[in-house]
Amino acid sequence: MWLAASYTVEASWVMAICLGIVCMLILLGYEVYHEALVFARDTVCEMDVVTSFRKAKLLMQSVGR
Repeated sequence: MWLAASYTVEASWVMAICLGIVCMLILLGYEVYHEALVFARDTVCEMDVVTSFRKAKLLMQSVGR
């Protein structure tokens, strides 16, 4: 069975576009993952544990526990 050459050419364009979209999605996913790691690292560094502990202790004392 012979197919017209136009089907092959069109399929090559469709596959190239699909592979390009998949590659872009992979890169976008990597960027989002990297931003989430940076955000999590910076959030942990910004926490002041001593101040939070003192506030919790003061709250417990004021409640009477």
